[in-house]
Amino acid sequence: MTPSLLIFDLDGTVYQGNQVIAGAPEFFSQLVSNNIRYIFATNRADRRAEVVSEQLNLLGIACQPDQVITSSMVAADMVAGQRVFAIGGEAVSYYLEQQGCVLASDQVDSVVVGFDPEINLEKLTIATRLIKNGAHFIGTNPDPTILLDDGLMPECGALLGAIEISTNQKPKIVGKPEAAMIHFACKKAGVNPEQAIMIGDYLYTDIAAANAAGCKSVLLLTGISTQEQLDSSDIQPSHVCSTYDELASYI
Repeated sequence: MTPSLLIFDLDGTVYQGNQVIAGAPEFFSQLVSNNIRYIFATNRADRRAEVVSEQLNLLGIACQPDQVITSSMVAADMVAGQRVFAIGGEAVSYYLEQQGCVLASDQVDSVVVGFDPEINLEKLTIATRLIKNGAHFIGTNPDPTILLDDGLMPECGALLGAIEISTNQKPKIVGKPEAAMIHFACKKAGVNPEQAIMIGDYLYTDIAAANAAGCKSVLLLTGISTQEQLDSSDIQPSHVCSTYDELASYI
């Protein structure tokens, strides 16, 4: 089989912490040699595409910035041209401004919440009041935590939970497990979701997003989800691979 587009998760799929997953550099080199297109799609909203691309190249994986999609890009595309209050790092604000948004803290159309390493009560209060006054509530991704080298840290989902409790409103999520990120990737590449394959390590984000988008999927058993979890889950991929060698044989 030769798919029109491969969409890869990053954490747990291509690398784990600062270590590349075994076999990944050789696999991506083979994709380049065979002219198979690929894109990386990550829920992490706190880094710009250039930063992700540089990291991948240092790990021996060929990647241009335009091959990277983050949840902050998808959120910015959704609210293009609006007046927005943003919670998030520099990358969130950057992509909002790239889409013609005006960043403000009053009379906004939408509140966009991504991971913010400098979150404080003032930001949460502003967001709560704006949403209560009618602003749309948008979250880049629902991940409750992120695993760092020294342990877990609260991620965007934790911030969304605080605002949801305060406003009694659920956010519209643009990252995985929703379909929006895969649709965004396919539109960028000029292919239909049915022509793409999503490859990731987590049933409840990567595979769930593929299923929601009508896209084929491969669960790569290199990260979070295990065979035991797969056996007992309602969420099922199109195919399962334990290693990049197995993935190469499948693709």
